[in-house]
Amino acid sequence: MIKQGIHIGFYKSAKWKKIASMVYKRDNGKCQMCGKIISIGHNVDHIIPIEPKSPDHLKYGEDNLQLLCIPCHNIKSKEDPQNFRRYLENKTNNILAESLKNL
Repeated sequence: MIKQGIHIGFYKSAKWKKIASMVYKRDNGKCQMCGKIISIGHNVDHIIPIEPKSPDHLKYGEDNLQLLCIPCHNIKSKEDPQNFRRYLENKTNNILAESLKNL
C-alpha cells in the first residue's frame, strides 16, 4: 500500500515511531499551524514532502518534521501555501475577535 508515494511500512517502522514520539514531545503536543493542544489524533508532517528515494535527513530529520492536528494536516496536504496562510489568518482573526467579546 502506498501513502503519498511512501510505503505504509515506513510509518509503521520502529524508527519512525520513535522520531514521531520525539517530535510530539518537542512540539509540546501542540499543532504547529493552529496552536491547538493535541491529545490524540495527530500527524507528524514532513514540511518538505518526501518520496521513496528521499534522503534520510528529509525522512527522519527533526528539522523537516512538525506536529499537526488532523484538520491542519488535511488542509496543508490539499491546499497551496497561500490558501493555507489565508485560512490561518482568518482563523486567528476569528479567535481574537471572540476573545475580545469576552472582555
